[in-house]
Amino acid sequence: PMGFAAASLALWGVRVGYFAWWAPLLFFSPFVVDATVTLIRRALRRERVWQAHRSHFYQRVVLLGWSHRRTVLAEYVLMLAAGGTAVVLSSQKPGISGVGGLALWALIYLVLALLVTRAERRRRAGR
Repeated sequence: PMGFAAASLALWGVRVGYFAWWAPLLFFSPFVVDATVTLIRRALRRERVWQAHRSHFYQRVVLLGWSHRRTVLAEYVLMLAAGGTAVVLSSQKPGISGVGGLALWALIYLVLALLVTRAERRRRAGR
């Protein structure tokens, strides 16, 4: 219910012109990116995407040894930073600032994903 409400408000806000199309996408990007990447990875591996799993990035980080508290705090920081970027860029003149913000955050998420994957490989290799 909360996700549906947030998405509904975001779509309504874009529709009535309160903010640009990219602002809610950037604000909710930690969830959107994690869910999308996880579904794509599982589909490419021909896993049953509707079954329970432990493939989300936050789950993978916990499996690497992070505590739940540390993981949640890191997710909060990520959400605040992405949301803060959306708020700051929304106050700028219209143009490429939103697309630039999305590109910047795409790079940040790519680096984070590579770091998690690298840590998993090192752990499997016993290093």
